[in-house]
Amino acid sequence: IRTMQSLEKRRSLSIKEILLYSEMLYSQRRYKDSFNILKKYMKKAKEEDTEFWQILGDLAWIYRDYPTAIRGAKSLYKTKKARIVDYERLYLFYLNENRAKLAM
Repeated sequence: IRTMQSLEKRRSLSIKEILLYSEMLYSQRRYKDSFNILKKYMKKAKEEDTEFWQILGDLAWIYRDYPTAIRGAKSLYKTKKARIVDYERLYLFYLNENRAKLAM
């Protein structure tokens, strides 16, 4: 983890490095740190970075960061890599959003 931190200070991490860093943090039960490192590099990830969006979406859902979770699910949907859980999240999010609009 120290190596990744020093590497990050010197240059921008690649997606593979970001995933490795996040995985190391996660394995040490530093779940929030794992989520934050992924979220920090969201703009760098391409829609084709399936593993990135899956992990980010899962952690975002756990931390109730629904806009981030939906961003991950949308990327997976667009690339036809969405899992059942991603479809469920999209459905629940938009169902809730429509209910809020109807209540106004």
